[in-house]
Amino acid sequence: MPTLGQYTLVREIARSNDIVWEGIDPRMNRRVAVKELNLPPTLIGQPRRDRIERFFFARARAAGAMNHSNIVTIHEVGEDKGRYFIAMEYLEGHTLRERLQLAGSLSVREAVFIASALCEAPGVCSLTGRCSPGY
Repeated sequence: MPTLGQYTLVREIARSNDIVWEGIDPRMNRRVAVKELNLPPTLIGQPRRDRIERFFFARARAAGAMNHSNIVTIHEVGEDKGRYFIAMEYLEGHTLRERLQLAGSLSVREAVFIASALCEAPGVCSLTGRCSPGY
């Protein structure tokens, strides 16, 4: 199986601007989510460095500084042979996008529940400038 840092990559679970893998941390014997920065080969120089440091690692540090039940725990931020990654708590379940595709629109009760959970942890959004919608 492929690896990234110390993590064994089991399967790809999401892809958008970045790639999210289900992984295994062999040292701790636990499942993790490993988010790999997906850099286009044409991105070079200062724009490449900005994407790595200002956006990817800054977002990881901001989330890692949080301690809240509605924010995943960051285990590690790293680089392995030019591949940049964030290892974090693995959460079972569906993304909101998947839930909507599977069962259609939310009831008012479900929408209020989800909105309330999001509002309990606004710090990550204000510190990073965005919330990650589907990981």
